Parts: sequence; structure tokens; C-alpha cells
Amino acid sequence: MIHRLSIAVTGRAILVGVGLLAGTSSSLGQAKAPVPGDAARQTAVTLIEEVFGEKIADARTSAEKSALAGQLLQEAGKATDSTNRYALLRYACDKATEAGDADTALQAVDRMTRDYDVDAYKLQGRTLFQAAQSARLPAHWRAITLRGVTLIDQAVERNDFAAAEYLANLCRDAARKARDGELVKQAASRGEEVAEIATAYAAIADALAALRQAPTDPEANLAVGRYQACFKGEWQEGLPMLAWGTDGPLKRAAANELRGVTNSAGQVALGDGWWDLAETADGVTKRHLHGRAAYWYCLAMPGLTGLVEGKVKKRLSAVGDTAATISPPVAPPPVVQPSNPEPKTIELFDGTDLAAWMLRDGKGLKQNKDDWIVDRQNKILRCTGQEHSWLETRQAFGSFVLTVQWRFPPLGHVGPRGANGSGIVVCATGVDSEGRNPRGIEIDIRPKVDTPQVHTGAFITMDTPLRTKQGQSPARGFFHSGASEMAERPHGQWNEFRITRSADRLTVELNGKRVNEGWAISRQPGKICLRNQKCVVEFGQIVLQVIE
Repeated sequence: MIHRLSIAVTGRAILVGVGLLAGTSSSLGQAKAPVPGDAARQTAVTLIEEVFGEKIADARTSAEKSALAGQLLQEAGKATDSTNRYALLRYACDKATEAGDADTALQAVDRMTRDYDVDAYKLQGRTLFQAAQSARLPAHWRAITLRGVTLIDQAVERNDFAAAEYLANLCRDAARKARDGELVKQAASRGEEVAEIATAYAAIADALAALRQAPTDPEANLAVGRYQACFKGEWQEGLPMLAWGTDGPLKRAAANELRGVTNSAGQVALGDGWWDLAETADGVTKRHLHGRAAYWYCLAMPGLTGLVEGKVKKRLSAVGDTAATISPPVAPPPVVQPSNPEPKTIELFDGTDLAAWMLRDGKGLKQNKDDWIVDRQNKILRCTGQEHSWLETRQAFGSFVLTVQWRFPPLGHVGPRGANGSGIVVCATGVDSEGRNPRGIEIDIRPKVDTPQVHTGAFITMDTPLRTKQGQSPARGFFHSGASEMAERPHGQWNEFRITRSADRLTVELNGKRVNEGWAISRQPGKICLRNQKCVVEFGQIVLQVIE
């Protein structure tokens, strides 16, 4: 049962207590297709079982069921009939959960959420729970942990702490079964945060009741506003309430921000106010206050010089770049135009040599050049897929527009079964905490042989700040944010990425379609990498337009 409580507070409504495993659709934005009726779905299922009957009967092991789910997802991508497409996605999800393959199952859920009027939160929670009942492999448990942490954020956003605490326990157990020490630490830390926020929510019950009777009650506004801003990081909701509150420093900081600023000095002053409050706080509150300070410091940075710039850089370094991902509103901020928009063009690969690149792996520079071969006759850079490695630019870049041509060879020639594809990493700053990958934001390139459910263009971060509509990356470890649609061309045909990094925003276009966007990334210059993950992939022209 869903419990909803609407409270009029300074013109806003607060929604609390939305259940994870029950509920109704809450789709917002553009209209989506309705879920087909039972009779129509059953007709579609009968058709699926007629076409795929032998494969369904033969799929007995976890690997076979995962492979079948992938084939059904691929078929769903081709389906033009809405009922058939929904039934294929539903069938794929069910087969993947039977295999314990949460990643594939949730890919199907993501597609259903995008196209149909379903309750994404409820469907994701149910799918994760069912996959956990069947999971056996470390890779499955790792996927459950990563997707579970993202779903925890949604539960906390809804003040659904019964679900959040259940998910936190599930993620801790899954991380242990994945035998990933760093992931165990992340899951445990997130569980502690959930418990702290749940306690804070229970403590504002009287304040919520008071606001129903007197929406301008100063003490109640302080309590609820502090919870919204300092425990949940929901500053748009919390700031007006803090400004109505009784607490002097919090009230002044909120009022100053609501009045607005027009220059870097004002932005630094706002950051200083939140920073001073953070220094006397602890736990989640300290992190969110530091995050709000970091948000304003990042906005101010382009206009700073001298000692003030030094102070701001030191503070940002002290809290880490990820603090800035805590505070911005859900909608992406406006693109910040560089002071000098005239681009400088650099050919990172012109078809003749790798002068702009270094060959690396997790241990450092590599001497074996067989991983990457330059075909000068056809002006192609070929990743041979022999072993995990990456090419890394010798130079780091700030704002830019990167154009990359790439393709896979015809189906059946991309590499061994289970080949992970390739990717373009931006904002790279060394090696991640696992010592195996470049630390940065990867734009995924994935073959459609073993993993047809994964969209090329997805973001995968490694110890790097990023916020998207699907959530925010953790301070350490991996974060996945799927692409909005499949825009890649068939194997053997050339594709073109256009990747734009402007200030703290990142957008990805694939073959002329925008497929992903993120913001609140680090403004620190970073290198660009091409990854080899045991998969054959070819690159054509790679051109960078640097915007100073």
C-alpha cells in the first residue's frame, strides 16, 4: 500500500512514504504507450513461444537463459508493434531474473520504462529482488550491488526508508558475494547513510504535523528544511524553508542564496557561508554542506585569480570533486559558454601514426604494440582485442568537442565470446582504485553479439564525479548510466560520436542523435583514452576541437 502525505509549505508539496514493492504509475513528462491488456499480451506471448520455442526449451542453465534474454531484447528493438515489443521486453526480463542476471533484466526494465506507462520504481525493485533469488555468479552479485545503490537513492528521495534499508542490506550481502572489497565498503557506507537519514526523517514527524496547521511556523520550517537540504541534498525544497526558519546561520545562508548573486565574488561568498557551517557539522550533514559550498565554488572558478583562487582550489581538493555532485538540482544546469569560444583543432589520429598517444595498462606504460595497429593504407586504427589495455593522450584537455569515427567488423569477428567491447574515456586522471582501468568517464562502445541489451553511448564512471537523470556516481567505484536509445549502426558500418565537454557538463551524440548527458563533472583537465577490452574495433578519424 502507498502512503502519501501532502503538506503545504511555502507553496510546495512534500511527498513522503512511497512504497517500493507496491504502487501505481507516476509517469511524468511526455505521454507513453499504455501497458497492453492481458488478452493482447497473452496473444503476443503465444507468438513469442511459437517463434522461440526451441530456444526457450533448451535454455536451462543461467548462461543459456541470459543469452536468450539478450536475443529477446534484440528482437524487441526491431519490433514495430507496441504489444509485441512490450511482451518481448517482459519475457526477456523474466528469463534474465531466472538466471540471476540483474543487469540484463534491468536493461529490459529501462526499455519498458522509457516506452510504456509503468511504475519504474516498483518494477526496478521487484526485478532486483527476483534476480537476487537466483543469482549465483560474482558478476551477477556485482550488478545487483551497483543497480541496488542507484535504487536506494530513489527510495531515499521518496522517504521510503523501509525499502531503502532493505536495499542497503541486499547491497551489502551482494557485494560480499561478489568478493569485491571496495564494493563492500561502498555498500556498507551507503547503508550507514541510509540509517542516519531515516533517523532524521523520523525526528521531523511533529514538524511535518505542525506545518499542516501553520505553514510558516519557524521551528517546523527549520526542522523540515534542514532535513530536505542537509540530509537529502534537496536544496530547491529546503532553501525556502530554511529562510523561514529560526536558526541564525542556516537562515542567513539560505536567505543570501535566495537573493541571488551575479559575479564570482558573490558565488565565493555563498560558498564560504556553507563551508563555515560544514566545519561544525558531521556525518551526512557535513557532506551535503560541503557539497553546497563546492557547487558555488565550482561556478565561481572561471572568474577567480590569485589567493582567492588558491583558497577555493584547496577547499575543493580537500572535499574531493564528488562533493560538487551532491548539491545541484535535478535538471541539468545551463551550458556555461567559454570566454573564448573559438576552437583549436587537433587531429588525434589522422590515419598515419599514434604520435598523440601513449599505450598503457593498469601497471603503467606498455611496450607491446600489438594491441593497437595502424593500418596506414586504409587510414584505420585497429584495436586487436588481444588483451586489456588503453591508449591515452599525452596531453590533458578541458572544454572540447571530440569527434570519433568507429565501427565493429562484421558479426562473428569482434573477439571471443564475452568480449566487453571498447570505450572512449574522457576526464581521465590516472588509474582507478582497482588498478585496472583509467580513472574517468567512459562512453561505452558495445558489440551486439553477446550483449545486445547494452546500449552504446552509456556512461560508466571509475572513481569520477558524474550526475545524470539516473543518479549520481559514488565517491569510489563504478557507476552506470544507460544511453537513452540505440543509435548505433550494424556491424561493419561506420559510426560517429560527437562528445562535448563544456565546463561541468558532458553530452554525447551518436550518429546525429543525443543519447546521453551528464553534469557536475570535475572541471579539472583530463586525458582522453581509447579502451581495449578484448574486442576487435576499428577507429577512423579522431578530431578534437579545443575550446580555451
